[in-house]
Amino acid sequence: MILNNSEIRKWRVFVQGCRLFVECFGIIWPVLVLSSGLGIAAAWSQLSAPVDANTSLATILVVTVVSTYLNVIVTLVCFNHLRQKHVTVGAVASLALAKLPVLMVVLFITNGVLALIMIVVGVLGQLLFVVPELVLFGMVLGLLLLAIPGLILMATLLPAATLFIIRPMGLIEAIRKSHRLVRGYWLRTANIYALYIILWVVLLLPLIAPIFLVDIDGLTLMSQVSLLLTLVTPWLLAGFAALNLVLCHDLLIRQERRSLVEFASSS
Repeated sequence: MILNNSEIRKWRVFVQGCRLFVECFGIIWPVLVLSSGLGIAAAWSQLSAPVDANTSLATILVVTVVSTYLNVIVTLVCFNHLRQKHVTVGAVASLALAKLPVLMVVLFITNGVLALIMIVVGVLGQLLFVVPELVLFGMVLGLLLLAIPGLILMATLLPAATLFIIRPMGLIEAIRKSHRLVRGYWLRTANIYALYIILWVVLLLPLIAPIFLVDIDGLTLMSQVSLLLTLVTPWLLAGFAALNLVLCHDLLIRQERRSLVEFASSS
């Protein structure tokens, strides 16, 4: 797959991201199966037997780190495919491991900022709910505070992890670069992400529907949905990694008139 070095429509970015995932699937599927298996095993162990809060937190942390590491491998495989270099999972495993510590900080900052907004909105909603006359006002204000800044932050920060993975750069540099690339195109970026979310909602509907019809002994409805989401999350993130590579390429073409490969190769 060779990306065009010219501006394209957002629908085309979405299609090329999906195509990149499909073309790399033959290499990355064992990684995705492993990641899903680890997630399901950890989730099932916590659902089947009660565990204390510390053990549960430690399990979630370990699974998150391992899943992130495997997703870095997927990103590097897809990026090398764009460079017309067909690499194996083992060939990029050591590089992915070297990227992991700082990448976890990037993801922590990205998720932390979004979580902070949700906490602030939640607290504000609780305060306003005490006064019935302000409930509607609180709902509108909460929507504005959560949806609009949330979309802007998502569009601004999410490319940072991809930029950090494909090129040697520092934490702050990756975040700043992501912000500069998205600036002026945040709505376009958010729309591309929205297309991807819609795709996954459509794909998941046939899988979620049987859960309401089949009763599994010992598991609540929410537990069954949680297991399903744990199963598909690595695949969702792998597709997102491929989409993000194409999106970063498109933003680089628009902002700097250079390709993703040129960006990664420059000092």
